Amino acid sequence: MPALLLYADPGVIVPRQVVKWYEDKITNIETAFSGQGLHFIQEDQPDALGLAIADWLRRQKQPIISKVQCGGISPLGFTLLKLPTMSKPKYD
Repeated sequence: MPALLLYADPGVIVPRQVVKWYEDKITNIETAFSGQGLHFIQEDQPDALGLAIADWLRRQKQPIISKVQCGGISPLGFTLLKLPTMSKPKYD
């Protein structure tokens, strides 16, 4: 499954110095540097992230599966979670 890793500098969750670790461990991964940012890079660099995601999606040769399948420990010690498939809320 193709993967896109977005990161910022200095970054908190994925600082620049651990990007190589992800590239070595995850097959079919592409990385995109978004610019200056800390923990909430979507707020620090919304345009750069949007362009990177749109470009990456445009270049995919197959539809992207929405269910995230991952697990383990990142190089910084964070647990990578398996996210459940979300269903739409039912309103009465």
